Amino acid sequence: MRAALRTGGCVFFVVSKNTDSSIASDRKLPPAEKLSLIRKLNGSRDFWIYQVFHQTHDLQAHFHALEFALQIKQSSQYFICPEGSPI
Repeated sequence: MRAALRTGGCVFFVVSKNTDSSIASDRKLPPAEKLSLIRKLNGSRDFWIYQVFHQTHDLQAHFHALEFALQIKQSSQYFICPEGSPI
């Protein structure tokens, strides 16, 4: 990742929180360790959806191992917004 940044550059991304309100009202929240679930669309077709939820402490540890300083902001309900730069 460091090689993809210009000098003084930073990374920013948005990830979904694993909350009951972040999924459709007719769905159950899958266990945090489960990476995929089946979504049934209006046409009654089923699709496998891969959805990975990250915990803020896991993100901090991962980026620290990559030698990035990471600041994490969160919306009130749905999103985690990490921003970081090389140390």
